[in-house]
Amino acid sequence: MIAQKNYSYSITEYLHAEVVSEARHEYINGQILPMAGGTPNHNRIALNVGSILNFALKDQSYDVFVSDQRLWIDQMQIYTYPDVMIMRGMLEYQILQDHKIRRDSITNPILIVEVLSKSTRSYDQGDKFTFYRTVPSFQEYLVIDQSNYQIDHYVKVGDKNMDT
Repeated sequence: MIAQKNYSYSITEYLHAEVVSEARHEYINGQILPMAGGTPNHNRIALNVGSILNFALKDQSYDVFVSDQRLWIDQMQIYTYPDVMIMRGMLEYQILQDHKIRRDSITNPILIVEVLSKSTRSYDQGDKFTFYRTVPSFQEYLVIDQSNYQIDHYVKVGDKNMDT
């Protein structure tokens, strides 16, 4: 998929192109942005965290997804692929304006994990975190720095607040 600068893509255009694309892209309010490729260390951390969470939540009503599950953030008109997500109960899928259900785009994560890289650090801790906070089900954010021994854990404590 090759995105044109200064062109606002429709959601339909993005979804059609993303289905046939070999690479993953984020969609942010009409703009299509290629996602950074993960390093082996990044992928190792995401897989390990996802595996640990999946094992810990075994036989409970949670689903754990790693990297390839697309998240739709309705309020911000954004599609993105978090490194790890946990959903509680039934999966909630995106419903398009024509009432079709997108079974490849979920809307109800309670926990999102991002593994930081030098190229995504500012975005993951800044704008992306702001976008995630508009998701009604979102309760926890775990940010793992792959270059340093540091993990930041944010928890929703009220209707709109996230504290470390």
